[in-house]
Amino acid sequence: MVSNKQSIEYLDISINSNSSEKCLGIIGCLGGIRDVAVTRILEVGPGGGAALDGLADYVEQNETEPIQVDILENFISKSWALQQARHRLNSLGVPTTQIAGDLTRTPFKANSFDAVNASSVMHEVYSYGGNYEGLNNAIAEISRILKPGGNFIYREVYPVDANLQTLVRQSFGLNSWKQFVKLFLPKYMSSAPHPYQPQEIGLQEIDGKLEGTIPVGLARDIQRHYITFRDELWRSGLLGFRPTTNTYRETEWLDEARTNKKIYYEFTGSPQISKMATFPKDIFAGEDAGGQYAEGELFDAVTDEVIGYALEKLRDDERLSSLVASWLHREGPEVYVYDNVDSFIQRVRTVSSKENDDDYLLELEPESVKVVARDYYSAYLKRALGEHALSDAKILMSFTKCKAT
Repeated sequence: MVSNKQSIEYLDISINSNSSEKCLGIIGCLGGIRDVAVTRILEVGPGGGAALDGLADYVEQNETEPIQVDILENFISKSWALQQARHRLNSLGVPTTQIAGDLTRTPFKANSFDAVNASSVMHEVYSYGGNYEGLNNAIAEISRILKPGGNFIYREVYPVDANLQTLVRQSFGLNSWKQFVKLFLPKYMSSAPHPYQPQEIGLQEIDGKLEGTIPVGLARDIQRHYITFRDELWRSGLLGFRPTTNTYRETEWLDEARTNKKIYYEFTGSPQISKMATFPKDIFAGEDAGGQYAEGELFDAVTDEVIGYALEKLRDDERLSSLVASWLHREGPEVYVYDNVDSFIQRVRTVSSKENDDDYLLELEPESVKVVARDYYSAYLKRALGEHALSDAKILMSFTKCKAT
């Protein structure tokens, strides 16, 4: 695993959000578990503990059967937010244990857990743990350690409906997107365990745009990586402004029909690239108890303008160059889209049945598969990429360990 994914800042801020969504599957399992003295849950790859924080919220407000939580990550996380979430659960009578280990070969006995929660984990297993072989090994191990009737809770970026290698047309007209694709694509193609061939990439510059056909799975990965890249630059403060911590993800709509919301922000001082300092002055829309805010659409447009200029001038700013290099090192080898939904469901069925001929994992009801739309991101992508944008969403699935019939 790339080392700076273990940094406290990355765990506590970058990936520590959406707690209610990340614990949704766990909460859904609690009422359905029967005939156990203690419900034992395995939280895999906890990040900053968002799912555990959401579970603590639920336990505070509801009567539950006794619960025990084991936490598995491939290193002992020093995340402050994770330790706070553990402390909350412990104080509520939910003991937690943190263990360093590999999801493809855990230290647990067979039939140990009532639920295994893996939020935004399986794409990392795929990316850094041996591609499809590592992914299959992780699924087999989850099947092994689940009790009969136990649930595997899966949450990831919604992939695509088509075969990943289906060619689609893409057009990157904004300078920020053009510069990003030129920066990101060589690193991704050379270091990520993707299934694409160079000859499938048909992008070229035409009339100021970077356009052509690429595999749809790659198009999804480019979109998702741009959003994480944009978030990284925001948080750094090097653009001269950034969304205020813990407020920019909240939904306070100015115009919900247009998916336009308030973005609270702060200035961070003049960046070294002097021209960039002139852009933020145009975004102010108002001020209230939450601070000064901008209209989301304008905030996004100004951000893209600043990013495009910044990427053209990387050599002029050592701090920015270092940040971009660090982000590329951490995220460039990462593949978000490794299966479409149907392929992943079939993979879980097939791999889990090979682990034990008597058991397999199978989604049981339509509500076991849930797509959570990211309307704000989708609206932004539509503005940035036009008709070629892919809607942004998360997918949540719950698989139950069942007897083969």
